[in-house]
Amino acid sequence: MKLVKFFGFVLASAVCLPAASAMGSKDAGGMRDDITVISRESGSGTRGAFIELFGVEVKNAAGKKVDM
Repeated sequence: MKLVKFFGFVLASAVCLPAASAMGSKDAGGMRDDITVISRESGSGTRGAFIELFGVEVKNAAGKKVDM
């Protein structure tokens, strides 16, 4: 029984060793790449279509349209 536990420990260590050795790597995660921001155009119509479909805009006391 001790032999089985020993070989189990050796096998578990062999599996975990590659993961543990990469922990201190300077290039882990590739954090040196640029970040690319992708967004939609201002006034693309999504908000306007939502307001039109669901009627979530009302006029305030000054007559200006505001969200409910």
